[in-house]
Amino acid sequence: EFMGFDDDLRVLELFPGTGWYTRLLAPVLADDGKLYAAISTRRLREAVPGSPALASVEILDVNPEFVSTEQAGVHYLGPFSFWVEDIDLVLTFRNVHNLNVEGRANLNEAVFEALRPGGLYGVVDHTRRHMEPDTAANRRRADPVQVIHETLAAGFEFVGYSDLHHRPGDRLDLEVGDERVTGRTDRFTLLFRKPGSCVPPSGRRARRPASGNCGKMLSEQAVASWAGGPDGRRPARSTLRAMGRSGLLDRRETRRENAGLPHDPW
Repeated sequence: EFMGFDDDLRVLELFPGTGWYTRLLAPVLADDGKLYAAISTRRLREAVPGSPALASVEILDVNPEFVSTEQAGVHYLGPFSFWVEDIDLVLTFRNVHNLNVEGRANLNEAVFEALRPGGLYGVVDHTRRHMEPDTAANRRRADPVQVIHETLAAGFEFVGYSDLHHRPGDRLDLEVGDERVTGRTDRFTLLFRKPGSCVPPSGRRARRPASGNCGKMLSEQAVASWAGGPDGRRPARSTLRAMGRSGLLDRRETRRENAGLPHDPW
């Protein structure tokens, strides 16, 4: 509900892995919607023949440059296009921490191009403390404030966040695979929107996300104050109220120049 998910949407899942989330999404969208999957889809391709639940999934033949960096487990993702348009919702679960800054910029650019005006972009990942230096323990965590700023720079509007995956018992100081925290990590759940009409194309009954404010996004000042909450990871309630009142910050005119990337020929 938070992300405005409905059974007649065109949805794109990124980095599906073995298809854990794909198996949840695909049956709901099988009749009236459409589910695409893209990037690092080898294991999903192998799973499709033996899984009726995945039969309706269309795996996009997208093969951007994906190379390791000097930082273990962190990759560079080159500029690319999904070669689809008019997507209602793009989702990525626990993946942005695997990309460096340039890789995330290229991913955000491609997502922006694939979404219809008013389309939504949901991002979930393990929480890292704001501005914490890289360590072996936090490598598979991401700073939500940094993720927000990077996504705004790509031209998106920030719709809001959900506490759905908030885990107060996670002190953010353990590697996510540590047995003391694995499966119980604190995860931020963010929702962004491509500027444009909230009304879906004719024939789709997609509702607005539960987070509200279709025509507004959060100001940079409000985003920066995210670190003012307890333990530098949650905004105070007063901050959230200020976020809800903040106005538009339209970056459409400068997003490509900021990213240093050309337009795709299509």
